[in-house]
Amino acid sequence: PGPFPANMTYNEQLHVFTNVLNREGKTSQYMLRVIVGDALSTVNPSTGVVGGVLLESHEGIVLDGRDWEEAMDLHFNNSLVGVKKIIFELWMLDPATVSYHFTQQILHIWIEILEP
Repeated sequence: PGPFPANMTYNEQLHVFTNVLNREGKTSQYMLRVIVGDALSTVNPSTGVVGGVLLESHEGIVLDGRDWEEAMDLHFNNSLVGVKKIIFELWMLDPATVSYHFTQQILHIWIEILEP
């Protein structure tokens, strides 16, 4: 058991807080992607999660040594019924290319999404 429910209906919302601490030695811009996957979802070191659906993404600029806390209310629809792996991926903006790269930092939780 943990701070997250083992199951919920798809018409409920899951309230979560995420926190990113910047230890890059400079101000950095991050993107946090929330992906709904399953037992077959894997992580590619370059591209992130393979085999999932992007639920939402959030961006934040964080000063060095500071943190970025983001409250999220995640909503699921009836196409996501079943045991799901909710994956939080961290990406960082590369100022030279002005594109995000995957930091290989993820966190996931398992939740069963039920019919109401």
